[in-house]
Amino acid sequence: MNEQVNPFEPPAADWVPNRVPARSDEPELASFGARFTAALIDALLVLTLVFPLQLYFGVFKGFPEVREQGWLESAAWAGLGFAIWLALNGYLLKTSGQSIGKRLLGIRIANLGDDRPPSFFRIAVLRELPFRLVSLLPDAGTGLVLLDPLAIFKKDRRCIHDHIARTRVIVLPRPPNAAGP
Repeated sequence: MNEQVNPFEPPAADWVPNRVPARSDEPELASFGARFTAALIDALLVLTLVFPLQLYFGVFKGFPEVREQGWLESAAWAGLGFAIWLALNGYLLKTSGQSIGKRLLGIRIANLGDDRPPSFFRIAVLRELPFRLVSLLPDAGTGLVLLDPLAIFKKDRRCIHDHIARTRVIVLPRPPNAAGP
């Protein structure tokens, strides 16, 4: 008997998009969606604290015609944002390699070689600080910062800041009795 083949049917594949283990004992790499959502949560938490301060100090006075900030003022607000981010996440980063957003999403930062949580220095100074400083560069800074997360679409799912700090973001294993798919 002759089976009819649908020429419009997509090809079958054994590929699973959220898993990219090199070996069977390799942890699952965090997806772009999980990493983006965690970063968004972290940014919104910082924004809820920085925005009222900016309102108080008149950063948005005359809105929608907001005055352009000088480099020093931009650097001060960026420094304050970084300090608030560290205050909110410092303990979790030091003890588990997680920010609040990463903890909520069940993912964490891991050393590239051994998958242990990285040192606080590696996370704060090597992973976070370079792109916060680059963002202050006039004109080119924004473009360079936007390039950073685009590297996640490579097979190893590591952003540029992961390459600098020799880290990656992995999914935490679920306990055996955890509900879910």
